[in-house]
Amino acid sequence: MQQAYISLISGNDGSTSPGSRLFTIDRETGAVSVNPNLLDRDAVPSYSLCVNASTSSVNASANSDQWKIVVNVKDVSDHKVKFVQSKISAGNR
Repeated sequence: MQQAYISLISGNDGSTSPGSRLFTIDRETGAVSVNPNLLDRDAVPSYSLCVNASTSSVNASANSDQWKIVVNVKDVSDHKVKFVQSKISAGNR
């Protein structure tokens, strides 16, 4: 079986921090990693990545195939809870 070289060819430009990469891909295993500190669901709820696999480490178009990976970002509360009253009472009616 021949070695495949995997690369991320598009879709890694959604970061709100200039020059930062949200996603990285291992060239040999295809494992995708994410920098969670750069994700902001309110700004970008999903990402569409285009990945290329090739039998050549220098020529990405030689015996290659491409596929799409969609990453959906889950919403996590990033705001602290604020209480508008300092004292709350509850009772039975």
